[in-house]
Amino acid sequence: MSASTRLLIATSTFVCAFLAGGAAAAEINHRGTVVGPTVRLSDLFIGLEPGQDCDIGPAPGPGRSISVGAEQIAAIAEQFGVDLAVRPTTRLSLTRSGRPLRDVAFDKPLREALIGAGAPSDMHIRLDPFVAPMVALDDHAEPAVEQFDYDPRQGRFAARLQIGTDGDGSSAVRLTGHIERDVTVTVAVHDMQAGETLGPADLRLDTVSQRPGPAEDRFAEDPGALIGLSLRRPVVAGQPLRAQDTIRLPLVRRGAGVRVSLVSGGLTLGTTMQAMQGGAVGDEIRLVNPSSGAIIVARVRSDGSAEAQPGSMPIGVARPGQILQSAGGAAGFGTTIADMRGGAGL
Repeated sequence: MSASTRLLIATSTFVCAFLAGGAAAAEINHRGTVVGPTVRLSDLFIGLEPGQDCDIGPAPGPGRSISVGAEQIAAIAEQFGVDLAVRPTTRLSLTRSGRPLRDVAFDKPLREALIGAGAPSDMHIRLDPFVAPMVALDDHAEPAVEQFDYDPRQGRFAARLQIGTDGDGSSAVRLTGHIERDVTVTVAVHDMQAGETLGPADLRLDTVSQRPGPAEDRFAEDPGALIGLSLRRPVVAGQPLRAQDTIRLPLVRRGAGVRVSLVSGGLTLGTTMQAMQGGAVGDEIRLVNPSSGAIIVARVRSDGSAEAQPGSMPIGVARPGQILQSAGGAAGFGTTIADMRGGAGL
């Protein structure tokens, strides 16, 4: 009921123990608090005679109020033989005592409904902001789920729960929210700026709460999958990382001099060659020896160098014009891969 709801005198339902005729001096009870489900005469007046108090009508819902004007107060006083002079401006507000139901009160029924809909039992329930409903002080009935919808793809739910035992049609609350689970994911070790390349020392594993969702929105679980990638945006220490937070920027650019190594027979051989294409960490790119024109394929490493696989053979010879001049010129490209392997043919 709203504050403007008028108090109805339910004389057909409630029988007053005191019969009109023995008028008693009384005063307005300005405390204005109703404790139970019905309004009593003593909720309006103080100074009643013994046995004069009785139920006079239904109380509002817990935490709600009704307003009683001078005309009604005078009528009630006359009805029940209360000697009271009522001023025309007199008005009394009666508020039903109650207690708010907080988040914890809804955890058990929501958890049971979610598990029944296929949600994991180790979930955390996160409710969207809501106004805590009020119930009677002595009402300890558990909220009951009446309607329930759950989207497992997003982890979102919506529920309508019955609360209270007053039988009031408004004693229901609608709640929405989502679920989360604890997962072990990749987080940043320290603050980093956009464009920085991730290395092993920049990443660690940590346990965080994560809600269901599309794969691209989930946190990365394998740090190795992010090593060598560059950040799209700044991150702070401890921040979980998603694959979409990174980008594969070329670590080697076309035309740049690249140190190429070959591990063979326990020896590491190396020379500098020219990149014929750009590549990120883990990419296989073509490189050319400007002196001989031999073209090989090598894999880009996280330090910007490249590694040729043992047994690799040249895949061709560069045509005129394919050898580019880098910013530092072509100096230093005089050693061939064949020289690295003692003329074995690569």
